[in-house]
Amino acid sequence: MAVRSSKILTVLIVEDNPGDARLIREMLAETQMENSLLPLIMTECRTTLASALAVLAQKETSAVLLDLTLPDSTGLDTFRKVHTEHSRVPLIIMAAADDEQAAVEAVREGAQDYLVKGRIAANELIMSIRNAVRQKRLEEENKTIHAHLFQAQKMEAVGILAGGVAHDFNNLITAIRGSADMALFKCDAAHPAFRDIKNIQASTERAGQLTRQLLLLCEKRQKDFVLFNVNEAVESLFKMLRRILGEDVAVQTRLAADLALIRADRGSIEQALLNLAVRAREGMQTGGSLLIRTENATIDEAACGRMKHARVGRFVKITVSDTGRPLNPETMAHLFDGFYGGKGDAVHGTGLGLSVVQGIVKEHDGWIEAASREGSGSVIDIYLPVALEKLHPSFVKKVPFEMLKGKGEKILVVEDEEGIREFVRRSLNEMGYVVSTASTAFEGQTIFRAENRSFNLALIDVVLPDRSGIDLAGDLLQQNPMIKILLCSGYMDHKSQWPLIEEKGYLFMQKPYTLAELLKKLRDVLV
Repeated sequence: MAVRSSKILTVLIVEDNPGDARLIREMLAETQMENSLLPLIMTECRTTLASALAVLAQKETSAVLLDLTLPDSTGLDTFRKVHTEHSRVPLIIMAAADDEQAAVEAVREGAQDYLVKGRIAANELIMSIRNAVRQKRLEEENKTIHAHLFQAQKMEAVGILAGGVAHDFNNLITAIRGSADMALFKCDAAHPAFRDIKNIQASTERAGQLTRQLLLLCEKRQKDFVLFNVNEAVESLFKMLRRILGEDVAVQTRLAADLALIRADRGSIEQALLNLAVRAREGMQTGGSLLIRTENATIDEAACGRMKHARVGRFVKITVSDTGRPLNPETMAHLFDGFYGGKGDAVHGTGLGLSVVQGIVKEHDGWIEAASREGSGSVIDIYLPVALEKLHPSFVKKVPFEMLKGKGEKILVVEDEEGIREFVRRSLNEMGYVVSTASTAFEGQTIFRAENRSFNLALIDVVLPDRSGIDLAGDLLQQNPMIKILLCSGYMDHKSQWPLIEEKGYLFMQKPYTLAELLKKLRDVLV
């Protein structure tokens, strides 16, 4: 025996002629009795436009059968008033023979169909309703997809802009910090300018952090997996989150004092936390609170039985919880799908926020647990494996400048930013290196040949005015296979050309860098 579809369609009949309204209801009822496979259609009738609008404002309606001539509205105005206020509801015009032209015009303006009274067959009516509902759903899905595509394109444009701004800032910060480092190298704590120089160094450090946060908008950036404490990422983002989420959302943290280290790309972890916070904000339209908590977690066999993707071991657990409205089971099932990860009925942002988070967590060999309960908002737990190695003291130990001095090695610096070029030239010359500088690839090649290709190392910016620094490096190596190559860039997105740098095996240094970092890198490369 055929089973009727469980789908129920609610149809609002807006018709002031009782006979026509009764005929429509009878046709629908008769057709459903004859065909049990058709969805169940529940009807409701209204005789005026005002009463129909009131129903649409209060109840979810699958479709409207609309007469254009009503006691309080006539012609296309009737359609336009309904369509303007309830554009998401499919409209089928029920036209009399003398206003068929208006019905055709209504279809041009957005109605799904029109039927002429007295010429309607029951099967035709049912088919029109089903097609109208299906067509409207497809229209709305297409609108959503286009809106997400437009938003994604805007975010890509913002990311490109952020990459360019960050590049300029990184160059400025490198020059400022380098000059401050050189000045501090020449004076001790008793010098009148000592405190001012230390303040300049601290300010450039904060500026570098802001630039890194700006570059969270750039997905195609260099990733650097290092040992670090997640608490550092949370603390770094704290002020930024308060600005983004607004004054009506209280941001709180509970960070474990003894948190274990993880091996991760810090920028990716910060991006995951930022995306989770923005998602939580969407569910707290009237305000609320966001809590980020970190703790050490040991997962045993029993815990694995309670969690789908868990495995035995030691992990750092990051919990992001909010007081927003709870998520329904369907949304929870698709929480990490692209364009489905928002709160409630609408997906905000690019629609990719939580799918990006899941990708980041998987990339770090972790997993996510999510829960949502009435009255307590949503809770998302991220588990990342504890690093097996320990932070070696040499990672944090400061090496005295005296131990980083050169031994007369010849270095070619190809850098188009004058401030950085001058800082590097002066500092390296004073630290025992013999330095030649160039602002373009052509100038660098000219100097290289003039010096009989006798350089020990070339420090080259990746993006030069006349040519790629990577191509220049290849040419220099062809002429002198013994030369060491050290590339640098203020970009952290696709313009840094990181995949190509990795492929060719070149050493790389990200701007902004300090004098100490530059000197240590040179010693590591030249040894």
